[in-house]
Amino acid sequence: MKQSKYDNLLIILLVFILVFTSSCGLAQVEGSEADSDKTMPTGYSDGGIGFASIYYDGQLFRLEETVGEFTEEELPAKLQALGAKEVGTIVTETNHRWPSLDLEASRLPASLSVYYDPAQKRLYVVTEEGALRLLEPYLEPLYELEVNK
Repeated sequence: MKQSKYDNLLIILLVFILVFTSSCGLAQVEGSEADSDKTMPTGYSDGGIGFASIYYDGQLFRLEETVGEFTEEELPAKLQALGAKEVGTIVTETNHRWPSLDLEASRLPASLSVYYDPAQKRLYVVTEEGALRLLEPYLEPLYELEVNK
């Protein structure tokens, strides 16, 4: 079969595009450096704890959902309706080791107010924006953090 000069030009153009895209990092080869820059299995590129949590009264609580956003005037009534009492504020944020002291947190900043509902065994935290967030007991085994490997 005879090739036309346009076929040769097309092949040269395709080779040029392939070389150009691979040198610019647009095409990745499995096992390449760009492939190894993926996010850690925890969901955070720093390899730390992969979710927001607070340690309280011998239990780790995991952030589950937002209950709602409330004004400063509305918040006390909502907390009372939930049966939640203030237990303090987050004292420190630790993302590279599991929280193990009361009111120590991961992925939540220090100084946020924390509330506890003893009947439901739930924690609540109020964000700086006024959102009320629910935390449930974390019952899974603690996994080894990437930063500790």
